[in-house]
Amino acid sequence: MDHNEATENSVPQRQARLVLIVDDEPAIADSVAAVVEDARYDVLIAHGGKQALVLVAQQWPALVMSDVMMPLMDGPTFVTALRAQAAHWHLPMPTIVFMTAASRRAVAGVVFDALVEKPFEITTIDALLVRFLGESG
Repeated sequence: MDHNEATENSVPQRQARLVLIVDDEPAIADSVAAVVEDARYDVLIAHGGKQALVLVAQQWPALVMSDVMMPLMDGPTFVTALRAQAAHWHLPMPTIVFMTAASRRAVAGVVFDALVEKPFEITTIDALLVRFLGESG
């Protein structure tokens, strides 16, 4: 069995304290990551939906914070693909938080847990972490 076949058949390790941030703007991704790390959660950063799918194949996050409008693969398309992977691997779907400057129509028809409008305050991210992951340790 070659490496690619092993990777395709392997189920990623579920990480209860892992937050995946998906945003094509590095400054935004890094800012959100800093808040998440300050709250003592683990962080992965992807700069687009395709890169995020590669990362979740290795480590399955508890929470995903994704931009909506991104080149190559937008947030709603990424979440749809993530849902298919969750079903394939029999893993629980991560909590989905969309971050957007666009209107709610951009995520119409996609199931998500929260929508945060850009620009947002650090306290908004902190509140979402507590709401969906509980108090940090």
